[in-house]
Amino acid sequence: MKDRLIICNDDGIQMLHHAVPGSVEQSVRDWVDFFLQECNVEVFSYCTAFPDKTHHETTVGERYFENMEVSPSQSQLHNGQALDELALAGTDALHVVADQVHQRSKRVLASVRMSDVHHASALYGFMAPDIFRNNPDWRIRQQDGSQDVALDYSHEGVRAHRLAIIEEIVSTHAVDGIELDFMRSCRYFPEHLATSRMNIMNDFVEQVHSVLAAARDRCLLGVRLPPSLAECPGLGLDTWIRQGWVDYVAPSDFM
Repeated sequence: MKDRLIICNDDGIQMLHHAVPGSVEQSVRDWVDFFLQECNVEVFSYCTAFPDKTHHETTVGERYFENMEVSPSQSQLHNGQALDELALAGTDALHVVADQVHQRSKRVLASVRMSDVHHASALYGFMAPDIFRNNPDWRIRQQDGSQDVALDYSHEGVRAHRLAIIEEIVSTHAVDGIELDFMRSCRYFPEHLATSRMNIMNDFVEQVHSVLAAARDRCLLGVRLPPSLAECPGLGLDTWIRQGWVDYVAPSDFM
């Protein structure tokens, strides 16, 4: 890749907020086009997994808003209906995004959040994935004994589930690679054990690299990270670069 790239990290949800009922696919295409055409974006990194719920149709994870009995807000109802409209048309948000990006001869990455803690809020409790509900012991347990709402990558089951979601994406969608978004939500291990468990995350990143290498030629792997090394405990960035597992590093603030 070039030394400098303009990469748009799109969180996926604003696109749905602006989708026009009855014209969701065109709304998605128009949204993507704004960044590609007006902002000269070269790589469109679309957040499609966060990480156990998804914006795309999936048999491994859980599609966002699917089978939601009660919507907590009008905006969430709108977003769910937008995804349903795409599904009824035989497509999904990631398929549409990828197609539009490729029509503009640009590259598209499926961005996967490495953690997500929206369900800590009562308003977003519905976002808690089944893997969280069914495996309470897999939650991060801090030194004082308190439990986080983020899952702990120390558990093989957490890593296997999230790797399977990535494998499904690259096997079912025409993406040019994966972005691992460590900025969401910067919690992967118990804080006091993060540095000592760096090898676990290194192994996971290597596994993702291997999945992409087996999928197709030049399937890219990027990482979005906190802006300083001091804010990256448990992340072996030097190893990822030295081993050639990652194609780009994007230090950034929380979005």
